[in-house]
Amino acid sequence: MLWVVVIIFLGSLTTTCSFLPAITAEERTFLNLSVNFLGEYQLPQTEFKNTVVGGLSGLAYDRERDRFLAVSDDRSRLAPARFYTLKLTFNPTDTGNIGIENVEVEDVTFLKDKNGETFVRGTLDPEGIAWSGKDSVFISSEGATNQGIAPFIRQFDIATGQQLQNLKIPQRYLPNDTDLGTVSNGIQDNLGFEALTLEPISLAAASGQESFRLFSASEYSLHQDQPEADTEQAAGIRWLHYLIGDVTPPMLVSEHLYLLDPDPPNTLSHGLTELLAVDTAGHFLSLERTYGLFGFSAKLYQVVTGGATDTTKIASLKGDVSKIKPLQKKLLLDLSELGIYLDNLEGMTLGPRLSDGTQSLILVSDNNFSEAQVTQFLLFGIKGLK
Repeated sequence: MLWVVVIIFLGSLTTTCSFLPAITAEERTFLNLSVNFLGEYQLPQTEFKNTVVGGLSGLAYDRERDRFLAVSDDRSRLAPARFYTLKLTFNPTDTGNIGIENVEVEDVTFLKDKNGETFVRGTLDPEGIAWSGKDSVFISSEGATNQGIAPFIRQFDIATGQQLQNLKIPQRYLPNDTDLGTVSNGIQDNLGFEALTLEPISLAAASGQESFRLFSASEYSLHQDQPEADTEQAAGIRWLHYLIGDVTPPMLVSEHLYLLDPDPPNTLSHGLTELLAVDTAGHFLSLERTYGLFGFSAKLYQVVTGGATDTTKIASLKGDVSKIKPLQKKLLLDLSELGIYLDNLEGMTLGPRLSDGTQSLILVSDNNFSEAQVTQFLLFGIKGLK
């Protein structure tokens, strides 16, 4: 009788399990995210406090003030290196969807070096910005080897722009001049630290953390990592992971390999322009931007760090990298399918919750201070984030 009961019980388990949905490895790895395009806003060409508003290459959201921070990649050429404080107004559109009604420039903050002086022309190339939640921002300078501009990641006071600290950049990222005057190591010209993000500060604080994590990556391969011209090897980008503490100096925790998608046909340039940490569990969004004979295009990916190989001690990523496990990524949205004009998209941040409860995601373009381009804000609703 007992055996009969056991057999019936096991049979019921089998029957029940047969109705449970199958879960793939991909579903266990990636978040179940969906992205919905809500609208576009183009900022008219304007000046603010004797500065040209343009070159917006990085975007961050200050949740405490409900304001956006946009760094300009002006190398102190048109005005001292700076970031702007922006107020974005979201309103329902005629179709009932939520859109961006207005972008207002409220303030400009000039960056100052360790001596309290604005940066001399041609000594930095600001590209990424991230709000720390502690009255400061982190800013990355891309670096331009042809102009002698070294890459950096530094912390600045959000109100005064005064430099607070400088993160140590590994030597492998710093260009080296050989006897022949060529560079064989470090970032390539104008292809350095374009992407910068911090883990969500509110989540870190809620978990009682007194420190937080910062992530950055080069736009394209380092010189020593660049694939050989006659191979089909994907371009590999090094992804940096720092731990920022209150009482200890910033510490490099790890480094991972991010593989770019192959260049689309007729490509002139292709690279990683932004990262965005969406939680404290190793989930990110990445933005890959392409410029080709027919203009700009961009793709949005979800990226997961779990299980990726630490590449800190790997001198070069050329050749066979089959034993290196890269970061995993999954395409979320090909922006070329939106059916709208796309400009030079370089900045990305999560914004406030919209009136319908949807988490907002905002992208911004760098117009290169060109009258032929626009400063474009794209608004998306993203579902699947807590």
